[in-house]
Amino acid sequence: EKRILFHKASEEMKVKTARAVAIAKAEADRANEDIHLRRLKAESEQRRKRNIAAINAVFAHVSASLSSAASKPKEVLTFVGYICLFVSSIFFARETSKLIRSIIESFIGRPQLVRETTRRSLPWS
Repeated sequence: EKRILFHKASEEMKVKTARAVAIAKAEADRANEDIHLRRLKAESEQRRKRNIAAINAVFAHVSASLSSAASKPKEVLTFVGYICLFVSSIFFARETSKLIRSIIESFIGRPQLVRETTRRSLPWS
């Protein structure tokens, strides 16, 4: 009987110990959850501030560029002219290469039944 009582007491102690451990672990998890939530909130707030600062910097740069452009219209016109010159030079080079290709093909002798549409070309040509 002593063994049975001793065994029961030992089992009860194990159960009480397990409950105490579970309660302590749950409290620690709750405390850690608060810390985790605070850390997540702080990180999101910091990310939000960084994004707002980046947006403000971009808009400040754009507004400075526009005010500079408004005060110097000759430079803006020169810039637009260079852009147009660049685009037209690309178009001119493309058309010139097509013309040179057709001249070379006429010297080499392309078959008459081959059409221009059956030729594989680059996507931008």
